[in-house]
Amino acid sequence: MSPPFFAGLPFDEDIRECPDRAITAALDATLVLAIRVLRAQHIGLANNCESGDDPLLMLNDSIQACAAGLHLMLVTYDDLLRRLSAADRDALSSPAPSDF
Repeated sequence: MSPPFFAGLPFDEDIRECPDRAITAALDATLVLAIRVLRAQHIGLANNCESGDDPLLMLNDSIQACAAGLHLMLVTYDDLLRRLSAADRDALSSPAPSDF
């Protein structure tokens, strides 16, 4: 799983200006932290051992797959918000067409 797409948790100003992006950044950072805690608490998880029949390792694989999917959705959502806000800025700065 790659690191969060924002550097750290959102600041007060981030939350006021764009709460959607601030919330997704916080959620993404939490996902990354949860995976790191799992690995720290269970050394075998950090070594990427084969799951086999070990329920803990199978659960770990499932959690990591879900977290990776959520991370991808959050990154995609953030990218979409950036594009939409850039398009809005471009539309506002463009001169209005004349009615000739």
